[in-house]
Amino acid sequence: MMHVRSQRSALWWALALVVAGCVPGTRDENGPGPPFGGGPPKRLGPGPMFGAATTSVKPARPITGGTLLALSDERTAIAADPDRDRIFVADYLASQVLADLALELIDRHALGRGPAPDLLAISFSSTDYVGHEYGPDSHELLDTYARADRELARLLAKLDAAVGAEGYALVICADHGAGEAPEKLISLGYDAGRLETGGGGGHRSKMGRDRRAIEQAMDEALGKKLGDDERWIAHFGDGEIHLDRARLKAQGVELRAAAEAACAALTKQRGIAAAFTKTQLLEGRFAPNDRVARALRLSTHPLRSGDVAFALKPFWLASRLTASHGTPNLYDQRVPLLWMGPGVPRGRVVDEAVTPADVAPTLAAMLRVEPPAGCEGRVLTQVIGRP
Repeated sequence: MMHVRSQRSALWWALALVVAGCVPGTRDENGPGPPFGGGPPKRLGPGPMFGAATTSVKPARPITGGTLLALSDERTAIAADPDRDRIFVADYLASQVLADLALELIDRHALGRGPAPDLLAISFSSTDYVGHEYGPDSHELLDTYARADRELARLLAKLDAAVGAEGYALVICADHGAGEAPEKLISLGYDAGRLETGGGGGHRSKMGRDRRAIEQAMDEALGKKLGDDERWIAHFGDGEIHLDRARLKAQGVELRAAAEAACAALTKQRGIAAAFTKTQLLEGRFAPNDRVARALRLSTHPLRSGDVAFALKPFWLASRLTASHGTPNLYDQRVPLLWMGPGVPRGRVVDEAVTPADVAPTLAAMLRVEPPAGCEGRVLTQVIGRP
């Protein structure tokens, strides 16, 4: 995924367009404009990459499962099949195509060569997809990182040539970390595992055992015995439980009582570190030094969030993916934050807590402009070399 904010236009496109092999047009603030500021669209999609065997950057051993399907180069055929899109983005080649797009954009929009600053944001998301499929310590992911590093080298060489080494600032970060596959950790003697949260099509006999246990506990707590094809929970996953509003209404059960029952049941389940109702979090009814509760509160929205939020114990997952993220555990929360640019001290390490939320206000300070409204971060004076 990539986002560009230039002096007179803004562009946004996702991986589906990259897989389709086309260059999207510009969404100009002053009206629709030609693709990339002029000139015919350039085909930058995967094309002949499909059907090619994946070879490792480091020939330590072959990468298993790394051969792309033999797909058509036709734009509509590739874009129309979501499984093909998924296969492509879960391979290092997606990073290569994304970098190709960025390099083309730098030329077409003359980024960094106008009277006002330009912003180019790139997300090399293949590392996320490969990590989910194979795990964070897999050879497949290490190979993907090595290849992403090559694409960053291409990008930096392009920027050096286009605007000079002192003509741009670079920030590298990640949106999350990840935990290892529970099965691997179990084999090493760790307390690890997976919650079974499948909905079973609404039938309790087919539900995952952890979800079924919570449904049954809610029956008892609420004094209501639902049938095998009835459920209290509409969605169970991503650290949240969304209750079935229609079922609560039909049974004459108040949402608050149902949420408290679900929360109490969750805290007794295997793999659960903590659980809170949405009301508890929004009202701040937790200990001030409760790091997990604070993290859950920061992730809670009054309208969109689930009725109950929960945190997993370290090394537990509520997902069928090989590995995943999204917990308040430190291996999920800690990410790198690297800076390079004019005035940034070379080789300096900041030994205090920082956050990706500090990126926007620090960039604003570098440019000597007002930070975006609603910024929650702070200016990293260690980065810009001045208060």
